[in-house]
Amino acid sequence: MGHAPENTIASFQKAIDLGCDEVETDIWLADDGFVISHDRPPGGGGGAELSLDEVLDFCRGRMGVNVELKCEADEARAVATGQRVARHLAARA
Repeated sequence: MGHAPENTIASFQKAIDLGCDEVETDIWLADDGFVISHDRPPGGGGGAELSLDEVLDFCRGRMGVNVELKCEADEARAVATGQRVARHLAARA
């Protein structure tokens, strides 16, 4: 985070450059899938810069990805987010 804006490809590249073997990123369930953002994305997530798949594709074979699930004030949505992310990650192997 101190070297590049968090949750960006630039920050993941910097982690690789620094020799990190794993990064942590924040994920929200959005209308059209999963988005990467520390703070809740506006609206249905359309303002987010990266998708989960973009992060996984960039990091594959280079370093591990610790996915932090985000949700605000909605336990049912938090459970749904966790279930959908788990199924998505399992399907990607």
